[in-house]
Amino acid sequence: ALTISPNAITLAATNTHTFSATGGSGSYSYSIASGSGSVNATTGVYTAPGAAGTDVVRVVDGSGKYADAIVTVVAALQISPASQSVVLSGTIAFSATGGVTPLVYSIHTGVGSVNSSTGLYTAPASSGSATVRVTDAIGNFSDATVTVTNALTISPSSFTLAVNNTKTFT
Repeated sequence: ALTISPNAITLAATNTHTFSATGGSGSYSYSIASGSGSVNATTGVYTAPGAAGTDVVRVVDGSGKYADAIVTVVAALQISPASQSVVLSGTIAFSATGGVTPLVYSIHTGVGSVNSSTGLYTAPASSGSATVRVTDAIGNFSDATVTVTNALTISPSSFTLAVNNTKTFT
């Protein structure tokens, strides 16, 4: 019997995957039976569309028999906020949409730490920068930039000023 492998898969928008066929007779030809993705007729390399939905990839053998694979396309992975400043030892709550679960947060480069499952970033006690990355189950990722700065202060914090005099704050 003709089979297509895998017969069901979940991908994020614009991802690619190579389908393969076994059994049947003669040569194989791949096509999109329904949906808006694309597939190379000869190699079986499928490219998901830019939006979520469901596609059916079909392989047909030399005798006209066919097998179908269901492709569930989810939205592209996106981290939020994409860029953020935080004070020393402060926190930022990152979140993500799209992608194939489970999602894992990590520090790709730089300073600080992030909870791998909740996305809560904690800045260190010194300034610097970081790239926080969220990665989905099939290797898609989205990055956010963090800038860690000293807390905003005003100087002097207090003083006495006579009427009609001026003082410059920094």
